[in-house]
Amino acid sequence: MAGQAKKRWFLIILAVFIAVTMTACGAGKKETTLKIEPPDPYTGAGMQLLQQGRYEEAAREFAWSLERNPKNTRALVGMGLAKIYGGDAEAAFEFLEKGCRYAKNDQEKLFCEVGRIRLDTLAKRDRNWFAESRNAFAEAVRIDPRSSDAHYYMGLAYRDSLNFDEASKMFREVIDINDSHVREAERELDQIREVQRAMATTKTGRKIALSNHVSRGDCAALIIEEMKLGKRLNRQAAPDGRQAGGAAKPGKQAAVHTAKDIADHPFRVHIEDVLRLGVKGLEKYPDGTFRPEEYLNRETYAVIMEDLMEKLGGWLSKASRRSCASNTTK
Repeated sequence: MAGQAKKRWFLIILAVFIAVTMTACGAGKKETTLKIEPPDPYTGAGMQLLQQGRYEEAAREFAWSLERNPKNTRALVGMGLAKIYGGDAEAAFEFLEKGCRYAKNDQEKLFCEVGRIRLDTLAKRDRNWFAESRNAFAEAVRIDPRSSDAHYYMGLAYRDSLNFDEASKMFREVIDINDSHVREAERELDQIREVQRAMATTKTGRKIALSNHVSRGDCAALIIEEMKLGKRLNRQAAPDGRQAGGAAKPGKQAAVHTAKDIADHPFRVHIEDVLRLGVKGLEKYPDGTFRPEEYLNRETYAVIMEDLMEKLGGWLSKASRRSCASNTTK
């Protein structure tokens, strides 16, 4: 029993950390209901640069387009996207609203609504962001029920709201339409399957599982929230008066288990718990920092996993012995 539980915990944490990206062949291409005309060269170049993550260059292309036509809906919405990726949400929505005012045909209105889904999902300005994204999606599919863009970006909205079932439906629809974002949708589906297989039960665990990389701070949060390592180990004190995992009992003189650079980190408490438990591979650096944003490499991950399994193995073994002793006395 202890061995099975130990193996299950290992598989859970292993699955959370591993992201698999695969591609698959889609079905035959289907016609969309709305024929999309190509944008002007500057706007088209700007959209390509956005996809490449070259946001300043994209903004330059959109600016050149707007010099020629200040009412160009696509260029205005594109500029909004460049601004949101650059961190200026206020300017992003100003460009979006201006572009939507100038939309004069279904193509431009669809482009505007898809842009609204993207901006709402990226900015998350308030608790209504998801409802606003969903409203924009409803309007987009009213214009074109088989818009790949609308389904893909609404899939990302569902994913960010941690509604993986609906996100999967959206990504499968993108693959079925087989127009654009097919490979991206396939990758998103694979990642969602990994999250679901990992059985992440906490909101923090599901969010971290969606990331392409796991930082030291993320790892601390997973260990404390998903594995509940502290709660499991601290249920039993060792004979020398210390808590399992190496931490001193309350009232004992002990070093402060904190680091110089985590005061404002969202996972500060988790990091302090990991430091208190003495997890190998997640110790403080010699300069007293923890470096929570630093990505884990394979070597460090292996050290962490070995130490966690040793700690959990000891806990499970003691729990098993207690259970056996209890059953014997009865």
